[in-house]
Amino acid sequence: MLFLAMKNIHLLIFSLSYVIVLQSIPHTNNKTNSKEEKVLEKQLLRAHSISNEVTTIRYYPYDKEDLEVSITLLDSILKENEYTLIDDFDSKVKAIFGNIKRYDNIYFLRQYNKCYNSNEILYNDSEGFKLNLYFSIDKKLMIGQYAIPELIDYRNKYPTTSKIEDTISVTKKNRDGENIYVTRWRDISDLDAQRKENTDRLVHRNKYLFNDDRASFDWLIKNDTFFMEQLVKTFGYTQDIDLLEWVIKKTHYDKNRPEDYGSLFWVKNCDGSITLHSNTFKLLQKLYNIKTAYRILEDIKGYINYLGNDELSNSEELTEKQRIEILANIAYFAEQYKYTDNSSYQMMGRLRYFFAPSFDYLKEKHYFGLPKFKEWWDKADYDEYYVRQCEYEGSCGTGYHPLSEKEWKKRNNK
Repeated sequence: MLFLAMKNIHLLIFSLSYVIVLQSIPHTNNKTNSKEEKVLEKQLLRAHSISNEVTTIRYYPYDKEDLEVSITLLDSILKENEYTLIDDFDSKVKAIFGNIKRYDNIYFLRQYNKCYNSNEILYNDSEGFKLNLYFSIDKKLMIGQYAIPELIDYRNKYPTTSKIEDTISVTKKNRDGENIYVTRWRDISDLDAQRKENTDRLVHRNKYLFNDDRASFDWLIKNDTFFMEQLVKTFGYTQDIDLLEWVIKKTHYDKNRPEDYGSLFWVKNCDGSITLHSNTFKLLQKLYNIKTAYRILEDIKGYINYLGNDELSNSEELTEKQRIEILANIAYFAEQYKYTDNSSYQMMGRLRYFFAPSFDYLKEKHYFGLPKFKEWWDKADYDEYYVRQCEYEGSCGTGYHPLSEKEWKKRNNK
């Protein structure tokens, strides 16, 4: 691992020095006038990537000019694809992605850090994941971090400027005598296909988000699943019921990724508060009746067991009161099936096991406005005993059986 790390460091150091070499090459296009051509020239000189026998690095200091050019290009592409500008663009962005920060005429969002709040916009993603999103308030569109060759056929549009790539040596020796390979943009064998995928994705994202285009919705859930799931699971967008239903049906509790399932029900806001997804509960109730509820109750049981355990769920960085509120709503939703289909999952009993000492807080919060909560909580006293004996602090089976409900009530004078 240390060897690989050193090789990567050497490659990065060389890539920086090699960029200087590339920029010092005499340009054949001294009459470049347009901003788009100037940015293209800069991007071509930096090449697509640089590599050695160990790894590949894409190093390009994306900046404001690169973004402005890509916005102009996408604006033209969207117009060709019948994208409609909307008057309430700002409010739509915030309704979907939250109260993201504005920088002059750009809303900026880091998909892996939605609470990014620096005073400066981040143009360059040095890690190469390119998951930043930019929203142009002037052009009323959303775009990511794209180079010109990733959006248009630059060699056809700018044949003279594209000849700069002829001046770039594709093989070089570093100071240790090792071969360093430069991949020019024109050397990417499937660049045309990548470009089409990029523009298709951008067109459909914009048309779905801001034009409510259902054909684009269909395309995205087939071809851009990560982004579509993020809308619900990361940003808490549950207003599109079709999207929410799609996400619900493909998400199940996984003990290795319990937080993924929990994201169906709640999201943590940048101010530290939480928002419960009421639309999730409403839709689950519509999708799963007494005959099909078993499909979700096992998942919910697993999640209650996870979030109720403060050691297991410590990484969620929730307060005790937030955990209570989340699980009170989830357990209450699931408990209804006990009274409609005699469900044996004892959801309220599980909640009592974890949070019985917090009953005063539940009472103080008026049981979060859940009308039958107090009634079901009181009726779950035997269920709490049962799950304690059989799951949390014991094991039912051969050789041991807990008291029946009748026996338990008799012993406890119920």
